[in-house]
Amino acid sequence: MISLHTNISTMTGLAALRATQDSLVATQETMSSGYRVSGARDDATYWSVATTMRVDLDSIGAVQDALGLGASMVDTAYDGMSAVEGVVSRVKSLIVSAQDSSVDREALQKEIAEAQSAIASIAEAASFAGVNWLDTNIDDLHEADASKRISLVPASIVRGSDGRIDLSTIGLDISEVSLFNGDGGGILQAEERSPKTIGGLRFVSASTETGYTTDGPFRAAVGAHQDFAFDGPVTFGTGDTMSFTLTLGAEDSGDPALPPPYEPGVPLHVVIDRALVDSVLPSAGGVIDTRDDFVDVLRVAVGAPVWVMPREETDSDGEVTEFIRLVDRELSGTDGASMRVSNFTTTTATSGGLGNTGIHYGQTGSSLTVDFEPFRVYRGMVISFDFTSYTNLRSFVIDRATVNEALGKDDGMVQTSEDMVMVLDSIMGAIPNLSIETEGDDFKFVMDRAANRDAASGSGIFVSAVEVSSGPLYDFGILDIDVAAKPEMIESYLTVVDKMHRDVSTAAARLGALKERIAMQDSFLDGLSNTLRGGIAQLVDADMEEESARLRALQAREELGLQALSLTNTSDRAIRQLFAA
Repeated sequence: MISLHTNISTMTGLAALRATQDSLVATQETMSSGYRVSGARDDATYWSVATTMRVDLDSIGAVQDALGLGASMVDTAYDGMSAVEGVVSRVKSLIVSAQDSSVDREALQKEIAEAQSAIASIAEAASFAGVNWLDTNIDDLHEADASKRISLVPASIVRGSDGRIDLSTIGLDISEVSLFNGDGGGILQAEERSPKTIGGLRFVSASTETGYTTDGPFRAAVGAHQDFAFDGPVTFGTGDTMSFTLTLGAEDSGDPALPPPYEPGVPLHVVIDRALVDSVLPSAGGVIDTRDDFVDVLRVAVGAPVWVMPREETDSDGEVTEFIRLVDRELSGTDGASMRVSNFTTTTATSGGLGNTGIHYGQTGSSLTVDFEPFRVYRGMVISFDFTSYTNLRSFVIDRATVNEALGKDDGMVQTSEDMVMVLDSIMGAIPNLSIETEGDDFKFVMDRAANRDAASGSGIFVSAVEVSSGPLYDFGILDIDVAAKPEMIESYLTVVDKMHRDVSTAAARLGALKERIAMQDSFLDGLSNTLRGGIAQLVDADMEEESARLRALQAREELGLQALSLTNTSDRAIRQLFAA
């Protein structure tokens, strides 16, 4: 059908040309922007996912910026700590040289003073963007809240399955690297965190570099014994004898902690005659001339159940009195520890000082009273000690958690003897027959004598091998060292500076590890960023080769469309001319 009013071919060609031109514009926009999906109208799902990934990519960029700042702070602290480590090592070698009394300590001290100045200036200069981890000013450094004590560096972001973003951080406890702190607590400063006597569990000793010994209070047992002042010589004729009874191991009926019945002890009958003397002193002719000779004779006469030993006492005038001591070896088989000499008789002119005695009981170590002093267990501090009761040794540990759990606190303070009893009960409560009690402001360990009747050497209470993890603790800092003014402190200086050097090396290693971790984290974030960019490209980026080929194809189609439209218009004019003719 041919119409003068409507050219169907032209309309069709024009529609085709418009579609081609729309596609051409879209392709040109794609090539211009580089995006296949540039908005939600292109592909809502891909656009939403890509937008979320772009947000994550921007967040990672911000984290990397912060990580770079943190890396600079760590680098500054690490370089400063490494420099200080070398200077502290130098100070230690100078102190070693100062131990030689022939060296010029004044000259050595001048070198030490220069090193001290270098240490202080390095710590002060180790600052980046106003942050200094080596020279700090934090109140109560080791007990401060984490918000003041922990420095956090952003490390990464993590988007959970619920869509939430969490920021992970890398933390540094400044108390572990601070060399100098405003109110103390730095690695190179006087140590304020000593638990001192640990409530009385260890001794104070000014003779040690730490001020404390590893030994603690004790109640030692003492065996039963009898002393005789020698008044010889003693001469044994052919028919002479000396005899007596040693009663060993009788229990102490006067001990209020020991319930009846009481063992009466085991008698040991001793006889000394000329034949015995001659067997011990074959050339003496029956004469026991000296105290030591009498000791030798008595050792043979009494045998294994008793030790016989010489001893002396000197009075205020310098006069020496010689004694013979008989000691119960506690081999009688009874629980008691005692000795008594009875039924003494002799036909000799002198007795050598031997004679009847009252009963002597050995000292039984069934209780130990300890002078209590308040103390504090700081974060990270571990106290260990051995406790021996009635020959049974056990080891125990007290840390901050032990104290806080026992007392319901959070500050590690053991303020009273009642607190101390609660702490010790929490770790020692399972020891059979042992109770721990307060005694006024002090406390005591008590063994139940009714449950364990052992006496003397079978008893005893000892605290020993006391160690504190943060020791040695000292009351001077590295800037206080003066080998010229205080030569008596040189040994202590060496011990303490050696510990300081170890602590500085540990702090440098900690900073080095943090530096390496930040570098690894930064490398990971670089890779993660690249992965995210690749994922976004897969979702929304245009394939420029494909789009270029499409553009050329659409341009060719546009040209053909124009030509086709021109033809349809030519046909229309021919028909109009025909009818006009």
